[in-house]
Amino acid sequence: PGRVSPLTFSFARYLYAGVYRSFLRLLGVRPSVIRANRTVLDNMLTRIDGRVYYNLLNWHRALSLLPGYALNRGFMDTMMGVGEPLPEALLPKPPARPRGWARLLAYGRVARVGLGLVWHTVFLRRTIRRFLARLERVLAGDPATIAELPPSALVDDYRRIELELLGAWDAPLINDLLCMIAFGLTRRLAERWAGADGVALLNDALIGQGDIISAEPAQRIRALGKLAAANPDLVDALERGDAGAIAADPDLAAGIDAYVGKFGDRCAEELKLESIPLWQDPAPLYAAVRAAALSPSPPPARPRDTKAALRGLLDGRPLKRLALRRLLTWTKARVRDRENLRFERTRVFGRARRVFLALGQQLHARALLDDPRDVFLLTLDEILGAVEGYAVSHDLAAIAKMRRKLVEREAAAPEPGGRLLVNGLIGEHSRQRTAAGETQDAHVRAATGCSAGTVRGPARVVRDPRGASLAPGEILVARTTDPGWIALFANAAAIVVERGSPLSHSAIVARELGIPCVVGLVSATAWLRDGDIIEVDGGTGSVSRISAPDA
Repeated sequence: PGRVSPLTFSFARYLYAGVYRSFLRLLGVRPSVIRANRTVLDNMLTRIDGRVYYNLLNWHRALSLLPGYALNRGFMDTMMGVGEPLPEALLPKPPARPRGWARLLAYGRVARVGLGLVWHTVFLRRTIRRFLARLERVLAGDPATIAELPPSALVDDYRRIELELLGAWDAPLINDLLCMIAFGLTRRLAERWAGADGVALLNDALIGQGDIISAEPAQRIRALGKLAAANPDLVDALERGDAGAIAADPDLAAGIDAYVGKFGDRCAEELKLESIPLWQDPAPLYAAVRAAALSPSPPPARPRDTKAALRGLLDGRPLKRLALRRLLTWTKARVRDRENLRFERTRVFGRARRVFLALGQQLHARALLDDPRDVFLLTLDEILGAVEGYAVSHDLAAIAKMRRKLVEREAAAPEPGGRLLVNGLIGEHSRQRTAAGETQDAHVRAATGCSAGTVRGPARVVRDPRGASLAPGEILVARTTDPGWIALFANAAAIVVERGSPLSHSAIVARELGIPCVVGLVSATAWLRDGDIIEVDGGTGSVSRISAPDA
């Protein structure tokens, strides 16, 4: 979200291309087909005025290389939180139906990819175990020692991650595809067989799984808040960010150290390499613990009795009940693994951040950069090329100076909302914005309900989570969230987000914590103001503005 540095964009674009290329190979797509679609895979992302967007047309082109695209393309829109499908005229056209021997060959290719997916489904647990073992091996060692390495060793460390992980990112990708299919299919059948109650049951079934790692930070923050609540001096120290006074309490200090040791890379906008993680600045954690100390702990999420609910919804239809129960179980496992594996991505990005921060320090020490953080103004190839010798220009300070002027110019560009439709060259900025949903009723608006429950309270609009905190009973309203917002989740009465999907981080963690959640509410941060009394129905997706603060 927000503006993204040239380094982060070039890093992310490179990762997407390499990871999805290996994913297609993994599923048995022919190498010649992958080569023919090289430009598609190299352009899954685009950067406009410093902001990163999915190139939706290329995402559909990549998905169309797999069998069943006509059935699955709507599932991808659901997972990505796309408000409306792309126009049919823009979508990839299915190939002409082959005849004769060509038809047999085509069926054979489809069967090969389909059998590959079945194989990976059956052995997914083993694939995940092997992936986690490989990741632990690559990330082994004390990360604090990275800053002491010379430039060549730092680049070697990055190349090792690239070689051993990025080309073998199998478990997260396979699980994501299966999660997309499982959630989309379960939602479709639940709605067809049981209507709106079936969709609500799907959301309820995902509550309280207990082993989703993204809920752990909120639980730890609440526990640390209880420790601090008994000592007003500690609460004051947390407000001041007084690390010395906090360290004087051994229990609280140990809890905070353990939190940073495990979740130190989990910060706001954590996938932006230029973001400042908790191991560099723990102030956001101090603010969250203080807020938790001043807030009553919410009751734990209570999972709904899915079996009983299914019996009521599908009474007299035992086969459909059995099928839906099995699908719900499968979907829960895929959603859990999706969120847990995304945490491993955070760790890899965190390692890369440490490497590039250290390279910035080394380049600055050698007078090649005016400031160590200027490294984020360079691209991946410019940095690696400066060390390995293939750079077009070695005047990195001049490149960074020029790039800083461009970044300042981008900062003056207004932030668009919705979807950008680009015609012609991106650089010409010939584009228009979709404005779906902005004409809704002024007092009641509807979006996607992701976590059941109804809460009424004051809205708290947060645009930057760093340093922000919520008072007891406040409802968090944000444009978008990521795992770095978890400190605010811990104290929110409910959550309303402009962007996201039922499989987004906001929705998954809110369900696990038992917090009502609505995502996809267009222009929520413009419609609502701090102090507005609103009512959030996390089941139906309805948000009502009851009164304004000056009413």
